[in-house]
Formats: sequence, C-alpha cells, structure tokens
Amino acid sequence: MACGLLAGLATSAQAATVTLNAAPAAAGTADCSTPANACTIDTAVTNANAANVADSVVIVLADGTYALTPGVPAALAVTFTGPSLSLLAASGASPTLDGAGATRILNTVAGSNVTVDGITFKNGLINGPGGAIQNAGTATVKNATFTANSGANGGAISNAAGGTLDVQDTTFSGNTATAVGGGAFISFGTTTVERSAILDNAAPVNGGGFNTQPGGTVTITSSTIAGNTSGGLGGAMSNLGTTTVQSSTIAKNTATSGSAIATGNTDATFAATIVAAQTGGDACNPAGTAVVDGGYNLDTDGTCISDTSPATGSHNGTTAYGSSTYGDILDAYLADAPANNGGPTKTIALLNSPSPATTLANPAFNVVPTSFDLPVAVGGVTAACSIADQRGALSAPGLDCGIGAYLLQATTTSLSVSAPSVEQNTPVTFTATVTNAPDGGTVSFDDGAGNPASTQCAAQPVTGGTATCTVSYPNTGSVSAVATYSGDGALNSFAGSVSTAQGVQITATPPPPPPPPTPPAPPATVTVTDVTATRCLGTGTGAKKSVTVGYTVSAPSDVTFTLQRRVKPPNGTRYNCPKVLPAAVPGTYVDVLAAARAATRSATATAAASAVLTKTVSVGAGAHTFPLKSLLGTTTLKPGRYRVILHVVSTAGAKAQSAAYFWVLKPKKKKK
Repeated sequence: MACGLLAGLATSAQAATVTLNAAPAAAGTADCSTPANACTIDTAVTNANAANVADSVVIVLADGTYALTPGVPAALAVTFTGPSLSLLAASGASPTLDGAGATRILNTVAGSNVTVDGITFKNGLINGPGGAIQNAGTATVKNATFTANSGANGGAISNAAGGTLDVQDTTFSGNTATAVGGGAFISFGTTTVERSAILDNAAPVNGGGFNTQPGGTVTITSSTIAGNTSGGLGGAMSNLGTTTVQSSTIAKNTATSGSAIATGNTDATFAATIVAAQTGGDACNPAGTAVVDGGYNLDTDGTCISDTSPATGSHNGTTAYGSSTYGDILDAYLADAPANNGGPTKTIALLNSPSPATTLANPAFNVVPTSFDLPVAVGGVTAACSIADQRGALSAPGLDCGIGAYLLQATTTSLSVSAPSVEQNTPVTFTATVTNAPDGGTVSFDDGAGNPASTQCAAQPVTGGTATCTVSYPNTGSVSAVATYSGDGALNSFAGSVSTAQGVQITATPPPPPPPPTPPAPPATVTVTDVTATRCLGTGTGAKKSVTVGYTVSAPSDVTFTLQRRVKPPNGTRYNCPKVLPAAVPGTYVDVLAAARAATRSATATAAASAVLTKTVSVGAGAHTFPLKSLLGTTTLKPGRYRVILHVVSTAGAKAQSAAYFWVLKPKKKKK
C-alpha cells in the first residue's frame, strides 16, 4: 500500500507538499489520504520516509493516544531528508504519542528537518540518550508537552553532536535521566529554548533540568526552570559546554551543590535572570565568579553574583536593600510556585502584592532599560525589552521591562476632568486612563479626606484601561484629585501607578433669575353703544311728549345721566322736529339746573336752581332705556337743543362716555 501511494506522489518532477493523515487506529482505506481514510502513525512515518526528497511532507495527527510499537532505534524512526517533515496536531486536537515505558518515541537522522507541533510525548523509555526524542538532524518542537519520559541521558530529548534543536512554548515535566544527567534534555549540539517550562525533572548526577555537554551549546530565553532535582551537581542545569540563560526565572531546584547551576567552566552566562531561593544547596557552583554576570541579574543567596563588582543592574541577594536585602525582597515579590498565569506553559508570577508585605519596591520590576541587549539574539532581536515573556506578553514600545521570565508590565495613569470649573452641586467626572489599557484591577480616586471622590470612588473597576468617577461638591473652593491604579490583582500582568494631581474649581451657584414681571392686567374696558333719543320734546301747542334715551353697555356699570342745553342753538328755536337730527353738532353746552324758569331768581330760588339735573342708575351688561322725565321732575325745559351725557363707570373701574341729542320745540302761536 505504502509503495503504491508514494509512487503516485513521486511522478511529478516539481516539488510538492504531501499531506498524510494519521489516527490512533486506521480508518477507511487507511491510505493516509484523508482523515476519513487515516492510517496509523507508523504507516504515516514509513510513507514519509519513502517520499520524494524534493517534496515536503506533513503528517496530521488526529486527537487521541497513539500506542506505539517498540522499534529500532525508535518506534518512529525518521530517515526522510527532504526539505521538511512536520508532525502536526489536527485543528483542535491534542494527540499523545505514548511509548508505554517500552520504547523511544521518535528518532531523527542527520540531514533531516523535522518539526513537531502540538503533540504530547509520554512514557518514552530508552537505555540510552533521549527517552522521547533522539535528534541528530534539525528538530523544531513547538507547543509540545514531554512528561514521564526516561533515558540514560536526556530523559525527554537528546540533541546529538551536530544536531540543532529549537524548542518553543513547550513543557518538560516529570522526565528522568537514569545515568548521568539532563532530566529534561541533554545537548551535545546546539539547543535553543524559548518561552518554555522545565519543571520537576530529575537526574542522578548532573543537571536535574538539563545538561550541556562539551561542544554543546544551550541558550534558554524567557523560560522557567523550577523544581528540578539532581542527586549530585546542578539541580536546574549543569554545564560543560556553553550555556546562556537570559530573561528567565530559576527557582526551587535541588542539588548537593549548585542548585541553580553547576558549571565546569566559565562559559555559563546569566543575563536579566532571576535566581530565586532554591530548595537545597547553594545556587551557583562554583560560587561567585564561575557564572558570567551579563547584567540585570538578581540572586537570592549571593552565590551567583559578585557582592563587590556586580554587572550593571545586577544585585547580589545578600546586599542591603533599604531595611532588608535584595534576596528577601525579591522572594516576597515572587509567587510560591509555577502556575497557569496565561500562555501555554506555567510561570512563576511577579506579584503586585508582596508576601510578606513590604513597602520596598520590587527589585525585579521595570528596572531593565530599553537600551539593554541580551547576550544572544532571539529571532534576530537582542533588546531585552523587545522580546516576549514566557506567556508571549510584550512590553509596550519604548518602556523599560523587568527581570525574569514573567513580565509584570509597567503602567502609567493619567487623570482628566470633564471641566476645570463647575458650580456647586453640579456633576463633574474624573476619568483615569491606564496604559497599556488593562482589563482588571481598580482605580482609587482621592480628592482629600471626607470629600466626595474619596468616599464614593475608592475602587472603581478598570475596563479597557479606563475608570471614571462622577461626583458633585456642595461647597465652593479648590479641589485637587489624584488617581491610583491598583494593578490588575490576581492576574498580575499590570503593575499599579499613580497619576499627577488634577485641580477643579468649585464656584458658587448664581441665584436664580427673578421671575419675569407679571404683565399688568389689561385695562378694564367698558363700551357704550346704540345711544339714541327721540328727536323732540313738545309740540307746536306746547304739549309734552316723552323722550327716552336708549343705550347698550358692555359690562355691569353705574351710569350717570346729566342734562345739558346748547347755549346758542343753530337756526334759532324750532316749531317742528327736523327730519335728521345730527348727533354731535358743534357748540357750547351747559348743565341744566333744576327749576330754571325765570331769568332772575330770588335768593331761595337761586339756591334751588344750583342743583344740576343728574341721576345715576346701576345696570347690567346689555341694552337699556332711560326716560327723560325721571330726570326732569318738575323742571320745565325751554325750547332749544339739548343733550343727555352718559358717564359710565363699570364695576371693574373702566370708564366711558357718550351722549344722546334731542330738541325741545317752541310752542306754535294759536291762530286768532
């Protein structure tokens, strides 16, 4: 089956990518062509080895555990030397290659180029180097897990002389070397490890974590090496070749001496690395000068860094730091053990809140300048603050960074206010902006003891880097506020920071404007309409004929009637009523006095005649009539033109005036 498949693939002269699908158990036609027709992993590797060397081969592993059959030199022996062979986990899958404590899992030959991504190697066993993988070619291991593997040297991986091994985002945990050293791996060739965790591995003699052999080179970057054990030297690592550890954290490893590192030469370099408290023996062996201090290192027990001539930014753990020592304060700011703090591997967090509590600043936090270069470039980058920490977190461009594998990012907090001046009891909003825009933690707004922001906004949540506080002030004056970011708490990704003060002026609330003046009530009005009078009084024989005044008022009123006579009537006196009686002929009128009968009067008659003919009546709104005889009484009018003046005063005080005109006729002479 394999030969037929590969013969078909090799007919093309042009290089191609061959994809093979593997599963824990064969399915369908088992020709490796599709997931539904998956073959076993050993068949896939056999087919890959037979592929055209001009091609690249990808083996996609479905989810599940692959029980491997022991083989020589390994269950899966790669001899393919084409451009590349990749063993990749299928999307969403977590395949496990299980050696069942009976076989080495993978072997790569010189000239091969193998990539492993997303696969767990478990229970590999060999009485030789590399319990899970023996590499003699070029091997890249990404997003993998090595656990419970065992080999004479290099419990999980042995990188042979001439081999190149690149490990990224991978965990080595619980692997064991049974002969000399390198519980996780041993390197005779060139090995680089980035953003990985080397935890709880063991060796009987040298290098519970890893071992660098003469001629071998190991570079560890942004990684945690913790909990490893050696029965002799080098709990975390032993070095006989060239070992560089940079931007990493070494903690709680155990050995009789050199719990962090035992080196047989001076080709071991630490840079921007934390050497925390170990659990047995001195941290560095030989102490003091064997490890090259590349700068910005911190140790706890003082055996790794010179106490008299440390490199720039480095501090011996026994050196005084404030009222304590660098070692004691460093330990207070480190978490007790590796944990899932984000990212693919476990890390030892750099804490926001030290334990035990201290007011001294974290000596590992934000102390590495952007200008500091690591001894070995990572992906072509040497600037320590430009590479990712173990979780993949990057410091903001242009900002300093910290020591070790865990980046607790520095923040800056700025404070703004919605208005520089507000009136009493008017809402004002303080906004704190925290860069790099964290989610988590709180901001405390402080505007002085007992003031509104201090009492109401002591712990405002931060979302997307912002927190707000809206308050109002009952009293006038100046207020100065600051904002303090707590850091993001248990997440421990962002450190706290404090803003500069922001001032607000509280001004008096102006009195309310007076109410608009009440417009004066419209003047009361009263109108008099339809004023009429019969035209004449008397006849040619002198007989009297009544005169009635008709009028209409618009509102309830008092109406005063006053009788007046024109002094010089036009056209003299009249014997007949005119057909048309003008209503307002110009002329001078005088009040008519009561009993005005004679041109001359006695004193008594004169007094009586002093009374003007006038009368007042009260009427409602509407049309009314007034008989002239009620005004005349016994008074006789002589011939002439007369008018009745109507003075109207409404009950609301409005006034109006009008007049009605009539004639008194001259009696005609009787014929003789």
